Amino acid sequence: MKKQAVVILVTVAVASGSARADSPGPPPPKSKAVAVSISLGATLIPVGIGVLMAANNKAPIVGGILIGSGALFGPSFGRVYAHDKKPFSMLPLRLAGAGLGLVGLTVAVVGALDEYDKDEVLIVLGLTGAVGGTVMYFTGNVIDVAKAPKAVDKYNQRAAGANWQLRPAYYAASHAVGAHLSISF
Repeated sequence: MKKQAVVILVTVAVASGSARADSPGPPPPKSKAVAVSISLGATLIPVGIGVLMAANNKAPIVGGILIGSGALFGPSFGRVYAHDKKPFSMLPLRLAGAGLGLVGLTVAVVGALDEYDKDEVLIVLGLTGAVGGTVMYFTGNVIDVAKAPKAVDKYNQRAAGANWQLRPAYYAASHAVGAHLSISF
């Protein structure tokens, strides 16, 4: 009977993923400050390098790509660090804002180009679109950076959630085989 109990306990221990005595436990918590720093760094560093490259005519196309990719994707990387389920949820707002801003600016320039017949309606409409697009774009950035600490909190709560461990045990005083179950919340 004791051998059967040992075989059953060993089988249960091996079958459960966290049954080993050397199980790693929960992952270390992530930092809110690191998440915000990643969001800001992934945005500002590529944009800054891109501006320098474009301004010095070293590689204006590569500079433009760095500016665009850093400005559009960078704010979301803090949420990627925090394993957010939807880290790029504000990307459509930033894309729409950038698109509206560029279209608005184009309409305003076209309205202002004709030296003799400037179209004030096009200028005002275009500038309104450009300002609205800029507000949309920066709102998406601010929301993404502001959501990074909340995403870290959610990650840390999930990571430190209920954890259990089952392992076989031998009690020398009574010469008995048993199981040790530990649960943490």
